[in-house]
Amino acid sequence: GYRGRRVGAKVYFFFLSGAKKGRIEAVETGVPIKIGRHHDCQVQLDPYEDIPASGHHAVVFVAGDGYILEDAGSSWGTYK
Repeated sequence: GYRGRRVGAKVYFFFLSGAKKGRIEAVETGVPIKIGRHHDCQVQLDPYEDIPASGHHAVVFVAGDGYILEDAGSSWGTYK
């Protein structure tokens, strides 16, 4: 499928559990969005409290008019 850039658009992440439970974060969509406990992820999870999440857990890509969430080889899997 198409994976491109959507300049100026944002993806909003609603945290349902973990250290950021109840928070909302907005991330620019100019590059694939990495999610995980590692410090180079755009959506950083707590390395001490969010133990089930891998360092590089998942990636969000722009896909046409929507987005694709892909597991990044995490140990616990990614659920959409």
